[in-house]
Amino acid sequence: MSSTRPKPALFVREHITQPENRVNLALFGLMALSAVRRRFLDVLSLSSDCVVDPPQDQAGRRPDLVVVDQDDAVRA
Repeated sequence: MSSTRPKPALFVREHITQPENRVNLALFGLMALSAVRRRFLDVLSLSSDCVVDPPQDQAGRRPDLVVVDQDDAVRA
């Protein structure tokens, strides 16, 4: 995994005809609720200052979600 932050622009053209993409979109939407966000980060043993977002493609691949800390280091 790369240790540099992915492209800052969010990927917003998800193909929601695919079930796994609908799940990713739902998880990202739920992250707007602070209680869900705290629980999500806690279960993954990530600090509360992490940012979760759906990044743009990188070299033909795009992870579902990327977790970046305040130092712009990719955590997951």
